[in-house]
Amino acid sequence: MQLDRTYVGEGKTLYAEKEEFCYAIEAYDDYFFLAKRGFLDSCTRVDVQFEQIIEASRDGFTLQDKKNIEKSVTQYRIAPKQPVALTIRQLASDFFVCNEPFIWQYFNIGTQYSGGQRAINHYILSHYNAPDTTVGQSGYISVRFVVNCAGKTGRFTMEQFSLDYQPKRFNPLISHQLFALTRNLQEWLPGKTDDGIIRDSYRHITYRLESGKITEIVP
Repeated sequence: MQLDRTYVGEGKTLYAEKEEFCYAIEAYDDYFFLAKRGFLDSCTRVDVQFEQIIEASRDGFTLQDKKNIEKSVTQYRIAPKQPVALTIRQLASDFFVCNEPFIWQYFNIGTQYSGGQRAINHYILSHYNAPDTTVGQSGYISVRFVVNCAGKTGRFTMEQFSLDYQPKRFNPLISHQLFALTRNLQEWLPGKTDDGIIRDSYRHITYRLESGKITEIVP
């Protein structure tokens, strides 16, 4: 997150600065706080600064910070860098992540699919149709994506390799089909950290194919 700060005194602009940090919105009862952690190149720092969100709208938000005895109030105005691209993206998909700087690996927080690997295998194998021509269609197709805190998926990418792990391109009737089938898996159960907080996580599914037939599906 990048913030442009402008300091004003007695109606005059004193100076301006830029600030970048990793952030998360934390809730306690009916109160909300912006938790700032280090800078973008050190998001794992343990020191965290909390500022209470006292007002919020689509145009910006207002924070209150209590330092020592005095309270300070800071207002931020949201200014999208690419408003046109953002609008197109929002129209194309309503996928979101709940905590952008901290997307976990699925095996660290237990992200699972309802019914487990057996349910994934059953769905894929019962819907996949190998093309008539399968000569040379052996190797691996790996589809990577994010499971957000609501169990929705997005940000899909795909990689294709030969059986000896060299880059290759499969028949689109195979690769596009497996990509679409992976996106159709809708019953993901988001993982939780040790403190019980539901988090976003990366996930991937890799398909091993021999002559166009799926011989193995691994997480």
